[in-house]
Amino acid sequence: MADDMPADVRASLSQLLSNARQSVRAGDTDTAASLLDTASTVAEHKLPDGDRRDRLRFGCSAARETLSDRELAAAYIEAMERRIPEV
Repeated sequence: MADDMPADVRASLSQLLSNARQSVRAGDTDTAASLLDTASTVAEHKLPDGDRRDRLRFGCSAARETLSDRELAAAYIEAMERRIPEV
């Protein structure tokens, strides 16, 4: 399944989500929200139509909506990180 995700997109999404998770855990919800918005935009424009793109965009939105609950937001982000194929 890694074949349908270009390496640069995979690297970008991995970095964005990792940084968003770290920001949430640190209580920096403004940065986390910005990173989630960017990850959603990358998924929308760089991934082909399909389940992975839809789930990543939904996950970014869900995580953003739950930023006041840091543990829940981090859990959403971790779930999205698992959807990014490894090299």
